[in-house]
Amino acid sequence: IRDALVDAETVMEFGSVKVKRVAASEFDLGQMQ
Repeated sequence: IRDALVDAETVMEFGSVKVKRVAASEFDLGQMQ
């Protein structure tokens, strides 16, 4: 159970980082246009 919780937290953190990265890249594209 503990390992599953750790995996879930890792996935959540990775997902949020991925979302931030995508949002930042989209923002950069908007600034360039």
